[in-house]
Amino acid sequence: MGKKFSFIHTADIHLGDILHISSKSPKEFYNASYTAFKNICDYAIKNKVDFIIIAGDLFHNKGRSISVDKFFYEQCNRIAPIKIFIIGGNHDPLEEEIEIFNKPSNLFLFNGDMAESKEFYSHDKLICRIIGQSYRRKAENKKIFKNYENEAKNDGVYNIAVLHTQMDSAKSNYVPCSISELKEIKGIDYWALGHIHKASILNEDKPFIGYPGIPQGYDFGEDNSGGFFYVQVDESNSTKVKFIHCSPIIWKRVYVNIDEDEKNPPRIIEDIEDLIIKKGEELINKDIFLNLPIEEDNKEFSIEGYIVKWILTGKGKIHDLLKSKDEDIIGYLKESLNSKLYLQHIPICTEDIDIQTKKIIDNEELERHSLYKEIRNVAELCLNDEEYKKDIIKTFGKVWTSKIEEECDDLQISLSEDNYNEIIGKAFALIKEKILESSD
Repeated sequence: MGKKFSFIHTADIHLGDILHISSKSPKEFYNASYTAFKNICDYAIKNKVDFIIIAGDLFHNKGRSISVDKFFYEQCNRIAPIKIFIIGGNHDPLEEEIEIFNKPSNLFLFNGDMAESKEFYSHDKLICRIIGQSYRRKAENKKIFKNYENEAKNDGVYNIAVLHTQMDSAKSNYVPCSISELKEIKGIDYWALGHIHKASILNEDKPFIGYPGIPQGYDFGEDNSGGFFYVQVDESNSTKVKFIHCSPIIWKRVYVNIDEDEKNPPRIIEDIEDLIIKKGEELINKDIFLNLPIEEDNKEFSIEGYIVKWILTGKGKIHDLLKSKDEDIIGYLKESLNSKLYLQHIPICTEDIDIQTKKIIDNEELERHSLYKEIRNVAELCLNDEEYKKDIIKTFGKVWTSKIEEECDDLQISLSEDNYNEIIGKAFALIKEKILESSD
C-alpha cells in the first residue's frame, strides 16, 4: 500500500507577460498574472500539498527582467518546504544562464538532454516519481515522451509524467503525440500536460491525461476563468482531480441584444448604455464554470475584475444611427462605460464594442428574392460544410491562420471557430441589407 499525498498541476503561467489591453485600467489588471500565481501558492500552503508541478512556460520568455525572477523565487521561498518541479517549455526553454539570485532549495528543474526521474519521499518512504524533460530550444519536434517509460518503474510507486505538448500526432514543433501514444507508455499514472491554454481532460481514467490551461488569460483568445488542477492520490493510487479557478481578471465576450425587450426598444445611445450596464450587473453576479467532467471550485478566490468586449446584436430602428456613426459611438460608449461602471463599483473594463446589429428586415420580401435563397444556401454551406470552410479560409489571405495562437507570428491572427462564424455571419447580414436596398 502506498501513502496518501497531494499536488498541484499547473502550466503556462507566462510570468513577465502583461494583459493585452488598450484601455486605461486599474493597477490590479496589470498585476493579474502575479496575483494568479500567488493564488496557486496560497492554495498550496492552505491545503498542505506535497509539491507543485509546472508543465512548461512558467515564464513568458527567457529574456525576462530581474524583477520577474525575484518575484518567483520569493514565492518559492514562501511556500517552502513544499517542492516545485518544473520543465522548460517553448517560451522558457532550459538554457545555461548566470544565476542572479540563489536558487531556492525546494525548486527542481528537469534537464533538456534526456528524460529524467525525480523521486519524492515522505518520512523516508518513496511516495512517487516525477518524470520529465525540458525543451532545449523554442521548438521540440522529437517524441521525447517515448523515453519516459525507461524511468517509470512498475513497483507500485505512483508515476507522474510531465510534458509540454500541442497534442498533435502530425508534424508539430511542440512534441507531436496522441492520446493513444501516451496511453501506450507503461507505468504512468498521471500525465501532467502543458502548452494548450484551455483546460481540458483528455482521459479521466488511468492514466489521467489533462491540461490545466492558463491560470490567467492575457487576451480574448483566453477568455473565461483560468485555474489549476488540485490532485489527491490515496493509498491505493486512485486519483481525484479538482479544477480550482484562480484568475483575478476574467476576459469575456458579452452579447447585448437590442430587441430583447420588444416593447421598449432602445431609441438613443443612452438606452444602449443602460442595456450594457444591466448586462454588466448580470455578469458579475453569475457563477463561472468551464463545465469540465471533474469537480470545479470557483469560490476559493475572488474575481477582481472583468475585461469585456460588448457585442451588440439584434434588429431595431437604432441600427442606422449605430452604423452611421459607429466609430464615434464606440469611442463615446467605451469612455462613458469605463467611468460609470467603476463609479458604481462594478469592476468591468470595456475593452471593445462590436456593433453587429441589423436593420428590421421584411423576411417575406426577402423570401421572394431567388438570389437571397441561393445566398442563404451558400451561407449554410460556408458554416457547416468542412470542404467549403477550407476553400474559404484559403481566400482570407496570410494574415489569418488556422494555427493556434501560440504558433502565430506577429503578422498573423489565429482564426478560431468563433472568428470564422462571425465573419460569415456579418457577410450574410450585409448581403441581406444590400438585397433589400436594391429592391427599394
